Amino acid sequence: MKNSETKRCVIYARGKTSKNLNEQLERCKKYISAKGYACVGEYIDTGVIHSANNTEKFEKMLTDSKTRKYDVVIAYKADRFYCNIPERFMFMAKLACAGLDFYNVTENSL
Repeated sequence: MKNSETKRCVIYARGKTSKNLNEQLERCKKYISAKGYACVGEYIDTGVIHSANNTEKFEKMLTDSKTRKYDVVIAYKADRFYCNIPERFMFMAKLACAGLDFYNVTENSL
């Protein structure tokens, strides 16, 4: 990707309540706007408990990464992306190997 191109990003959010999800989405959208990225999609797992992983939307997001439908995954917090830390880093490495980035709003400052 050339430096002059706008990064295409997607939001990944998961949570048990719509209030929690709305907060995550709002914060992610503010982060995206501040960075000047283009949001090209959202993968939202609703009603998911904290320890659940490999959800339908998570798997779809990974599948879409293989065809480069986006450049960056944005999540509110790293544990919203994946709970299990070793597996989280494995999935982040898969994204990196595909030339994609992962940012989380709470730990990647503007």
